[in-house]
Amino acid sequence: MNVKTENRAPARVAKVKRAIQKYPQPERQGEYMRRNMRHLAKWMLITIGVLMGTVAVAMIQDVVA
Repeated sequence: MNVKTENRAPARVAKVKRAIQKYPQPERQGEYMRRNMRHLAKWMLITIGVLMGTVAVAMIQDVVA
């Protein structure tokens, strides 16, 4: 048997390692929470902006009517 093929690991071992490391834990403790809070703040700002825009349009229509 060839020496090169004996020492080489099978291809499926590398695939298993990649699948395990797909979602690594963040290094710092609060990084996950910080990222979630940033996303939450962004969506809250978008929601508040849409609501304020809706109220403004309703008020303008009330004044015009």
